[in-house]
Order: sequence, then structure tokens, then C-alpha cells
Amino acid sequence: MDSGRARWHPIFAAFEPKAGEWWLRDAFDRPYAIVAIVRRGDEVGYRAVTYAERAEEREVVGYYRRLLPALEAAHAHWIASHGPKGGVNGRSAFQRPLA
Repeated sequence: MDSGRARWHPIFAAFEPKAGEWWLRDAFDRPYAIVAIVRRGDEVGYRAVTYAERAEEREVVGYYRRLLPALEAAHAHWIASHGPKGGVNGRSAFQRPLA
């Protein structure tokens, strides 16, 4: 149900330095992800990557058919990077305790 309230979306954190490329920035104006249009034949989609100065240091978050889900995934990846890796308390359900 829509309560009629405006909701925040990662697109509000986006800066478009050139056509077809969006940089997501944090509250300190530092970039944390880049979403760009990609084309393969007749198909058009979006590639989301983490931000790094050097392109070869960027990590692919994923490929998407629509802009908003690409931005959401890049933002969720950034948010997740602030917590422990794995499941609850940083421990994955697949990790076994050391014997």
C-alpha cells in the first residue's frame, strides 16, 4: 500500500557526469558506485560497479535491464559493505565452527 508519502531512492544520490553514466555519492559527496548504460547488439541495459579511481579496481555489482533496479542494487551493495560479511554476527550459515 502506498501511504502517499514520498520515499527516498538512490537516484537522488546520483550525479550524471556524462550522458548514460550515473555516479552514486554519499553524504560527503564521495562516489561509491557507478551505473552506466551498456549495449549488446540490439539489447540495452545497465552495468553497476563499485567506485574506485582506477577502472580495473572496480567490482561488478551486476547487470540490469532497468535503471532504477541497477541503482538500488549498487546502493544495497554499498550499504552491505558497512557491516560484517556473511550471516548473523558475520558468520555464514555454511561456516562450521573450528574444532
